[in-house]
Amino acid sequence: MSLIKAGSNSKANFAHLDALEFPYVASLTPSYHTNLLKVSLSHYREVKVGEHKLLVFRDRKVVWGKERTVVVYISEKLREGQLRGLETALAKSLKS
Repeated sequence: MSLIKAGSNSKANFAHLDALEFPYVASLTPSYHTNLLKVSLSHYREVKVGEHKLLVFRDRKVVWGKERTVVVYISEKLREGQLRGLETALAKSLKS
């Protein structure tokens, strides 16, 4: 199993891995898959990964010319960081 960083995603790289029948996990850029961002939370399911519980949405989608399994998850850690950043920016804006 291999993990592919977002910067390495390309049709050629996916085709090469598909030809090798090598299992891999790759990230997708949300701005290219906005339909996945619009999926209602009611379609997400809670799964346990190790000691962590995650909300995930699993589906099939054509990516780089081939139908693939996609899994979208909500990262609470990322969300909390984004909210802190927003609060900091708002506080600075109000002080100006």
